[in-house]
Amino acid sequence: MSIMHNLLALLSVSILTLTACQTQPIQHTQSKQIKQATKATVEKTANQDFNYSGQYATAHETKQHYYQTLSIKPITASPQNNKRYQVNFSATKVLGRSGCSFSGTAVEKEGVLWLDISNEANKPNKASKEVAMYIRPMKDKLGVEVFTEKFDERFAMMYYCRGGASLAGDYLKNNITANSIGTINANQSIAEVLQQIPKAQVKKTVGHGEFAEDLYDDYQVYNHKQQLLFTLTPKQIGSTKQKINRVLINSPTFSTNKGIHNQSIYGEIKKAYSIDKIEPTRTHIVLTIDDINANFSIAKTELQQGWWNESEKRVNIDKIPDTAKIDSFILWWNK
Repeated sequence: MSIMHNLLALLSVSILTLTACQTQPIQHTQSKQIKQATKATVEKTANQDFNYSGQYATAHETKQHYYQTLSIKPITASPQNNKRYQVNFSATKVLGRSGCSFSGTAVEKEGVLWLDISNEANKPNKASKEVAMYIRPMKDKLGVEVFTEKFDERFAMMYYCRGGASLAGDYLKNNITANSIGTINANQSIAEVLQQIPKAQVKKTVGHGEFAEDLYDDYQVYNHKQQLLFTLTPKQIGSTKQKINRVLINSPTFSTNKGIHNQSIYGEIKKAYSIDKIEPTRTHIVLTIDDINANFSIAKTELQQGWWNESEKRVNIDKIPDTAKIDSFILWWNK
């Protein structure tokens, strides 16, 4: 009886072990499928939440460098209830002509914009009916990426450009307003920005004010190619729950609707905006423009002799050359 009892017990354990081994791969596969489906749903939702409307540009270090621009404007919903957009690509001039030029109508499907860029010259083969190009948010949600659905149709995007350029690429949303820069706005906290942008694209540094005791938490934001775009600073150190207080614009990729950027000169600024105040610091004069909540600083070395009116305690604006370069372009939010 004892031997029989032991055999039955051993058989039961074997059956249970076999059942567990058979069940584990199934459960693992189901768990993996659920994770993949959840990730796809999250990405789809994130795309649908993205506001495509606006102006974009490829990143560039100076306005003299070649760069491409993209404009996306909503039209109306299609009969299938899909949103439609007017899409325009252009670029800086090469030998007096625009480097790229294309206009078309895009339809939004599941958070991605699609448009047909085919014509008789750029179809991969005569049997092709269309060449589908997509516009979708970049992973950091700072702009959009442009490419063809089929990899072997990528050369069709070169048809609309010169000198080997292509419509393909990453385009940053680049408009500056009084309360926003690209996709970042004054209502966001530092924590919300850190949640949006991958860690590899944000570098926290210690910022210094005019005096030694003035210390700040500066969050430098880069694109995925590690080009510095802008620096975000809250009022106080040690907390990411605060809203953004200061935005230092580090790249000329971003500009106002009047074309002012961080490499503009004094003459361009005064022509575009009414300057509300000009004040001196130890090494600079600071221009205040309330219309866009901005300050521009110009080094005193850029000024002509006699720039300070001692009797009236003010800056003589006629001693600021139109060609004076600015050292910084700063937006002030949540003062």
